[in-house]
Amino acid sequence: MLTLSLMGMKLTAEVWPYTVMAPSGIFLREGPSKTSKRLLSLPFGSVVYEINAEMPYYRFSDMDTIMIEGILGHWMKVKTQSNEGFVFSGYVISGECILPTTDGVNKDYQLVRSGIQWSRITFDPKLNWYMLDQNNKNQPIKRVTVSIQTWQTFKEYERVEAEFYSFKILVNGRDTTCWLLGSKEELATGHAFSFFTPDPLVTFDFDQGLFLYPTQYFSLTNGNIEFRISGKENIFLDRHEEEGYRREYGMFYTRTDFQSGYPPVPNEFDLTPYLQIEGSAEHQHSFHTPSLVWTGDINGDHELDFILLTSPAHESHEGSESYLLFISDKTSSTFVRKAAAYTIYYFDNC
Repeated sequence: MLTLSLMGMKLTAEVWPYTVMAPSGIFLREGPSKTSKRLLSLPFGSVVYEINAEMPYYRFSDMDTIMIEGILGHWMKVKTQSNEGFVFSGYVISGECILPTTDGVNKDYQLVRSGIQWSRITFDPKLNWYMLDQNNKNQPIKRVTVSIQTWQTFKEYERVEAEFYSFKILVNGRDTTCWLLGSKEELATGHAFSFFTPDPLVTFDFDQGLFLYPTQYFSLTNGNIEFRISGKENIFLDRHEEEGYRREYGMFYTRTDFQSGYPPVPNEFDLTPYLQIEGSAEHQHSFHTPSLVWTGDINGDHELDFILLTSPAHESHEGSESYLLFISDKTSSTFVRKAAAYTIYYFDNC
């Protein structure tokens, strides 16, 4: 029998994880009844393990004979690290779907794409949630209400596709697709930037993102400060290469304060270590990554905040696709820090 260990608790093959998806949480109860004694409060994102599960519970079954708050399901016997009891299946979904925060990332801010969720995410419904709208110059950051819709409440035609995903994130009760930002603090509606680019061929398509070739850059100004995101390529001699050298692409963020003295000294921050970059600019451009997908002022300090798309450049499209949020930080010598990440994992399509 296969035995796994998680946080000091031994799990067998008959034990299967489920994630609590009720935004307000649920109770672990002593018996299979809503009137049974409450043993433990399980907040949103908690993981419980079904006991003696013959197979993971994904879909509706003959056991789903109880209706609670309009959701059909059944009582499941589960265990936590300290207790055993019962939970209602309509409030949980199979698998570990909510990721914990790590190393300060996703702690103060969380980034997510609304709509269907294909993989595990970092998400807290209790944060202040905002829609990021690059096309709305007057209100690029708009307060919205987010909610979770699990497969138990999908319409009949949606359940056919639900084999590949278990829940959606709705915006103001609607199934739509947009960028969502969660924040511990309430945000202003955002600040507009005037921007220019030295290359008229550089266009900014926020659906696809902006890839920057070496020597190209995207520049925004606010007063006497210029913010610049640029692509660069270094050439290294390498006798193992057929041509005797290799090219390595990188992406950089530069902040220049033109009132700081003459000539002004730019502060340059190498974004490359945070991005999944392999080889030359030509190689990276064939996958249009990394690319700039959003710019604005999230925390209201009149400094640039931005989102970058990065993913491994594999021809099979295996691996992942990550969206990284960088927030301005005047206390840092780099004037910016990685604050949140949203990653979509894909299967190998070969």
